[in-house]
Amino acid sequence: MSDSKTPNDERIRDLIVQYISNRIELLKLESADISARVFSLFLIYFVLLFVLFIALIMLSILGGIYLSGLLHSHIIGFSIVSGIYLFLFLIMYLRRNTIAEKYLANQFIKSFFKETHGNKS
Repeated sequence: MSDSKTPNDERIRDLIVQYISNRIELLKLESADISARVFSLFLIYFVLLFVLFIALIMLSILGGIYLSGLLHSHIIGFSIVSGIYLFLFLIMYLRRNTIAEKYLANQFIKSFFKETHGNKS
């Protein structure tokens, strides 16, 4: 074999460089698409959770006032509402691994790989 380069060698080298450049550009575009999708989902869920949190606070105050009126004691009425939240916290704390691993992780994976394998639901 001689060291002289033929036009085909130059053409093949140019095609390989162009292919690699195109693949890098495709990876950049795909990662930007996935990042934008994940960020938008995060932002939407954050806003929804914030609104839900405000509504929950308002309902808690309303429930505390209602129970205070029924029981004629502000301390007992608001303590019952607080007790309900402590009970819910205890349940969620005891089931945190189940909730985090089975539901939240699966939802994140589904949203991350959405539209990757023909799943356009």
